[in-house]
Amino acid sequence: MHIKKRHYTQRQNCLITSKAQLISLQKKYKTDAGIGKVLGCSRQNIEQIRKRHGVKPLQKPPKKAHLIIEILKNNPYKFSSIELSKKTGCTLSYVRSIASKYKLPIIKSEPYRPQSRIKMYLNKKKLQELQDKYGIDRNIAKFLKITTPYVCFLRKKFGVKKLK
Repeated sequence: MHIKKRHYTQRQNCLITSKAQLISLQKKYKTDAGIGKVLGCSRQNIEQIRKRHGVKPLQKPPKKAHLIIEILKNNPYKFSSIELSKKTGCTLSYVRSIASKYKLPIIKSEPYRPQSRIKMYLNKKKLQELQDKYGIDRNIAKFLKITTPYVCFLRKKFGVKKLK
């Protein structure tokens, strides 16, 4: 019986000889992956070399914290967190974290929850009409833009029998 030997790939040499050379590459290409692409080696290899030379990774530039702070200081309680996230292009959680970090006044807005909206206007009669019109729970869920298990829950809650 013949056993094949495994062929391991050789470790790539990145030709970074000094700390100064690594820093200049870092300023030019910003990330380990960018440097690795140019030198023809992996991001992890560059990371190991960077750590060996004691060079820290470049910090990512702050998203748009200064813009959020400026808007909230000049217009207190004028914008909700959702409006501000759309205006600045940042995530909702990022806007809220900046507002709480710098103790800035912001209108707290509830996230969009279609299921709570459905509870307000749906009753047994309306659910029965939807079931007659759309048939199965999946189609009702698509129409209401909610999940199928939630339709099942509402059907049981209102006592509407499932179609056969």
